[in-house]
Order: sequence, then C-alpha cells, then structure tokens
Amino acid sequence: MMGKFSPSLFLALLLFFSAETTRMEVVDAKTCKIALLGCNLNSLCNQQCFAKYNGRGSCYRPPGTFLNECMCWYPC
Repeated sequence: MMGKFSPSLFLALLLFFSAETTRMEVVDAKTCKIALLGCNLNSLCNQQCFAKYNGRGSCYRPPGTFLNECMCWYPC
C-alpha cells in the first residue's frame, strides 16, 4: 500500500517545489543589483543609488575581503 502512494506523493511534491522555484525567479528578475567600490556612509550610498539607478543602497562588506562596497538594488 505504501508503494502505491509514494510515487504520487513524490511527483506532487516535485511539482509543488518546481512551481515555487519558478515564482521566486520571476520575483528576483524584477530587482537588479550592482556593487560600487568604496562606501563610507549608508546615507551617501543610498543617495548615490537613487541618483544613478532610481534604487536604494547600503554599505556592504563581501565575506573574506576588507573593502566596503555600495550595494545598489534597483528595478530592472
């Protein structure tokens, strides 16, 4: 009895998670990001991102580095 239901359950879960992944990609496609080298203040970074890309930004330090970047998120 367990053997009859497990392939159906597996396919249902596979379809469910495939649909979830597709929705996530669509959401991510609407927001782009770019990093600009050098960042001292979050407010200046945010102003710069708004002026150049009509987006928002904040200072960000990538893992394993000592450089600060201004990370901008803007509509694609």
